Amino acid sequence: MRYDSGVRSGTEVSIYYDPMIAKVIAYGRDRIEATQLMIKALSELVIFGNLQTNQKFLIQVLTHPKFVQGQYNTHFIHNFLPKEVREQCVALDEKAQKELCIAALMFDWHYRTNKRELFKFVTPGLRNVPYRYALAFICSLMHVLTT
Repeated sequence: MRYDSGVRSGTEVSIYYDPMIAKVIAYGRDRIEATQLMIKALSELVIFGNLQTNQKFLIQVLTHPKFVQGQYNTHFIHNFLPKEVREQCVALDEKAQKELCIAALMFDWHYRTNKRELFKFVTPGLRNVPYRYALAFICSLMHVLTT
């Protein structure tokens, strides 16, 4: 087994990086042995901190009869895993969707503000530019989140 991670205790994982902060790699004499080792490793793996992982999802994939038989393709998850299993991997509640939207808008605004060369030090809200609409939208979403 091999565990790779660039994250150490006290490290802050920025939103600007890939959410895969660690990986587990299994080696075996054949595919079956490597799969069994991976299932064992994932079942025994302990994650410290307030992190969401896809550990259970991976175990469900690795233990599925079709996967075990080697009968899988790029449509495996959609075709063979129950809808509730698929949705738990991507579902965001309404508050999380709003927070994600706010973060995306703020990042875009910050990126565009730093990238521009003309009127760089003039506050965007003082001119007729699209940023002021984004900021108004962010403010209204923040109000919704806090009430």
